[in-house]
Amino acid sequence: MIETVNDELKNICQIEHSKHRSFGDFLSNIVAWSITHSFLQVTFLLYNQT
Repeated sequence: MIETVNDELKNICQIEHSKHRSFGDFLSNIVAWSITHSFLQVTFLLYNQT
């Protein structure tokens, strides 16, 4: 059942799972996440000022 749901999600979202992960990819994902997170926080604060 879980595999079927995962297969459907992969097909709908076109997600590809990689078993070969590297430390460089991990670091680039962390950097991208932190930039996106800080950008969204600033954007949220700018639009919600009273």
